[in-house]
Amino acid sequence: MVHHLAGEAWEEWAHVGKVLDKPQVEQYLAHVKDNQSTWINNSFSSKGEGGKRATYNSVACLPIFVDEHLYGALTLCNFNSNRYFDRQDQDTLNLISRQLGSQLQQLKHRENLLKMSTTDSLTGLLNRQALLARLEQELVMFEQQAGTYHCSLAYIDLDNFKIVNELLGLDL
Repeated sequence: MVHHLAGEAWEEWAHVGKVLDKPQVEQYLAHVKDNQSTWINNSFSSKGEGGKRATYNSVACLPIFVDEHLYGALTLCNFNSNRYFDRQDQDTLNLISRQLGSQLQQLKHRENLLKMSTTDSLTGLLNRQALLARLEQELVMFEQQAGTYHCSLAYIDLDNFKIVNELLGLDL
């Protein structure tokens, strides 16, 4: 399961296969949130096949950090298996959760770079480069769907805009 920490509450993003009861998951997520560390629970289940092998219900809940802040958690469950999460598994899972956090951090930075490259920082409006790209998209749509696609363009020329800049300032 993958959860995202939105403010103070956890939101489930995805899960695959059998999942734990909601109270159990909330307990593991609360530990991760409070301690900002991995939670491993290896519970003995039975003696297994003819008493030869022990089986375990094992759970690992790992924090995912983005920009050094708790962003989410990865919860892995291993039901009725003769394996449990040993120290080597824990180290590998911690490495995976750090890598996932690193990838999410890169995506976040790319989104910020894209926003910075297409918007004016003072007004939040599209800059000239983004406006020209959007106009090109609209023209392509208009040509492809001639007669059914309608668009319009308004051009405004503001005289004496220098006064507005002097009053409100420029973001340099």
